[in-house]
Amino acid sequence: APLKTGAYMPPGDPRSVFISGTLTYLADYASGLKVLDISNPAVPVGVGALGTSGPARDVVVSGTHAYLTEYGYGLTIVDVSNPSSPRRVGGLTTNMYDANGVALRGSTAYVASGGYGLNIVNVSSPTTPTLVGQRYVNDYVRDVTMGERYAYIVDSSAYYGSQPGLHILDVTNPISPSEVGLFATTGLYDVAL
Repeated sequence: APLKTGAYMPPGDPRSVFISGTLTYLADYASGLKVLDISNPAVPVGVGALGTSGPARDVVVSGTHAYLTEYGYGLTIVDVSNPSSPRRVGGLTTNMYDANGVALRGSTAYVASGGYGLNIVNVSSPTTPTLVGQRYVNDYVRDVTMGERYAYIVDSSAYYGSQPGLHILDVTNPISPSEVGLFATTGLYDVAL
């Protein structure tokens, strides 16, 4: 059976966790982004934090940047090269007021944006991310994960009269992603491969 070795009690309401080496990044809702050192799992230590303009919902990290979704403020890009002093370097709000989940593949971020569907963002320049594509699925998109060629998005219910479930999108052409499959069901909030 699993055995608890340590704990960290964040001040907020953690919505997402991403582990990179000996660091853990928390999207801590109203408390923003938290960075923890977990080199000693029995005693995780908070080493850095960044307040956000809106509630932090999801986070992924690649290299020296964290990609954070904030309700009301879209995608925020954070320089985490110095974990004790993370700093905002870029962001994008276009069609992402209700940003929920985020996934990254290469220099492209995929943002589950509630009623705005899936937004595809070029983040090759973290200070000036650009929206390159969008797929509206006529529903409320909660989360996204990436495969090699496909984006897998989930919506939780038929808010706008469409069929909720797991949507599979071919994102080979990020300017015009196309739906290639749907597993119809209700109540989905997260997806992982």
